[in-house]
Amino acid sequence: MASVRIRRLAALPVAVLGLLAVPATADAAPRPAELSPTPIQFERPVVAGQSVYFDSGIRNTGGQGSGGFNIKWFVDGQEVGAYGSHQDVPSGSSKLNGNSQFTHTFDDPGSFHTVTFVVDVDNHVHERNEGDNEQSVRVNVR
Repeated sequence: MASVRIRRLAALPVAVLGLLAVPATADAAPRPAELSPTPIQFERPVVAGQSVYFDSGIRNTGGQGSGGFNIKWFVDGQEVGAYGSHQDVPSGSSKLNGNSQFTHTFDDPGSFHTVTFVVDVDNHVHERNEGDNEQSVRVNVR
């Protein structure tokens, strides 16, 4: 009878260890979309009175597509009427076309300006980092 008790006790730690080794099966939530603009491109020199074409793109380094969202361009922190929607940017990709271009004319030779492109300007896309949604360039007008 003593040997039966010993066998049962010896088997107990194995059963407990087996339970501890069972992996968790909870589904991990997918990472959200993570949008950021690509660097702003424009032709230099910028000449007063001539139209300048600014171009950027949007990358999504997150784990989900973004869905639709809005973009906006600013000059020296002021809205310049360049606001609109942008289509979904799939996870792990960049869109270099779409609604991410802007044309502006500077009329003040010898001046400097900051042109900024903001993606998801209305914060409709859930992201872990909302602080990387804009890109700026400094423009010297001749």
